[in-house]
Amino acid sequence: SVASITVAPNPAQNYINIDLSALMDENVHYIISSLKGQVVLEGNFDKDHHEVETINLERLHNGIYFIYTKQGKGQKFVIMKN
Repeated sequence: SVASITVAPNPAQNYINIDLSALMDENVHYIISSLKGQVVLEGNFDKDHHEVETINLERLHNGIYFIYTKQGKGQKFVIMKN
């Protein structure tokens, strides 16, 4: 089954909260890529993760990104910093 993930806020500034409630008791590996497909950030949450986890985006620039996990379909999100 394809588990959907959601991120908020969108647009984001320095962080996103990722809703992993559909992936409880699973190790989650996430990848954030640019529109060109370049991986700009990736990481893991172990199977004891919370329903919502925070990902720091301070190192990323303004733009459009995709976040996805191996378990499910991804989501597009926008970073707009002041």
